[in-house]
Amino acid sequence: MSDGLDLLAGGRYFDVRYELLEAGSQQAESSEGWIDPLVAARLELPLSSRWSLKLASHLGGFGLGSDLIWGAEGAVLYNLLENLAVGLGYRVWAVDYSSGSGETLFAYDLTHTGPGIGVIFRSN
Repeated sequence: MSDGLDLLAGGRYFDVRYELLEAGSQQAESSEGWIDPLVAARLELPLSSRWSLKLASHLGGFGLGSDLIWGAEGAVLYNLLENLAVGLGYRVWAVDYSSGSGETLFAYDLTHTGPGIGVIFRSN
């Protein structure tokens, strides 16, 4: 089991492509790409010899890419072996980006939420 606090800094690249359709005929197609700087933190807390709690969050954009990008997640992990765990959690992730104006305005303002299940392998 791994526990402790990790602080991270980096970037996230977005490549958004879309088509706008009206009555089955293609009306507009475009794409937009940008890079967001971000900072993040992860914390894993042992609850017992087999169970742990993982919390993570990130914040970025800062007007350099997106106006704001943020996310938070929490998961309960069960350690099957020393370097293998399964987890069940929930994540909220949001981005607010726009460029251009008027008829050339591109706006990407989404919030994604939902549960997740995963397998974690840790190398020693």
